[in-house]
Amino acid sequence: MANFTNTASVSYNDVITNSNTVHGRILESATVTKTLLSSSYTSDGTLIYAVSITNPTDGVLSDVTVSDNMGAYVFEGTTLYPLEYSTGSAKLFVNGALVPVTDVTAGPPTVFGGIDIPAGGGALLIYEANITSCAPLARGSQIINTATVTGANCAFPVSASASANVSYGARLTVSKFISPETICGGGEITYTVVIRNSGNRDTVASDNVVVNDVFDPALSDLCVSVDGNVLPLSCYHYDSTTGDFETLPGAITVPAATFVRDGDGALNVTPGTTVLKITGNI
Repeated sequence: MANFTNTASVSYNDVITNSNTVHGRILESATVTKTLLSSSYTSDGTLIYAVSITNPTDGVLSDVTVSDNMGAYVFEGTTLYPLEYSTGSAKLFVNGALVPVTDVTAGPPTVFGGIDIPAGGGALLIYEANITSCAPLARGSQIINTATVTGANCAFPVSASASANVSYGARLTVSKFISPETICGGGEITYTVVIRNSGNRDTVASDNVVVNDVFDPALSDLCVSVDGNVLPLSCYHYDSTTGDFETLPGAITVPAATFVRDGDGALNVTPGTTVLKITGNI
């Protein structure tokens, strides 16, 4: 808090007369910082934010409110929210002591109210936000999240932002099918392995994608294909005695997912797929 003084003067006929001196003070603004506990996000992830508020004045800042815009942005004229408050996750510390969070409106925006900060003290608000279907997932995307702190005192409003970048990489899942499910001894059977990539990057050889399997009973006269194309013998190992099967690292790659928004702005994810088929006789 800064104090200042001011004095006026009047001069006439070589006489100078000074006024009384007036005194004033400038109330300092509260300060706020916003910290993100992780620097990146995924489609099904959670981000944790910490909002720190300091009170530089000599009085209590009462009924302070923190409003989080949940990363709001406009897409084709519609406001989308890539974040959603995780209900019950908020923790409030005032001068280091944990106190109840008494007033929360889930939003969006999410509003935390009823915060009192002692003179010269500080408050720390920590909360979680889940990634929604509106979050951008293409390479280079980010979520910019802003918290605005308001109160009755002229120390407000103040705001702070934090940004998270989308995680860039592949995200693989695998499923398996068998055909036919019932077979006579000596008959032909096909195992189909579907690898899906919901990430925003193709896998490449250096990712060392490997498919392992053990066929019991072991198969003979093996035929292996990837997306309908025969996989060369140099790209996999198979032991017809033990039934152990393994593709060589990087012999199989999986394309990235595609992302298309619907009319509501939700992002529909279509995983990239690679289909491995292994056919042989029981």
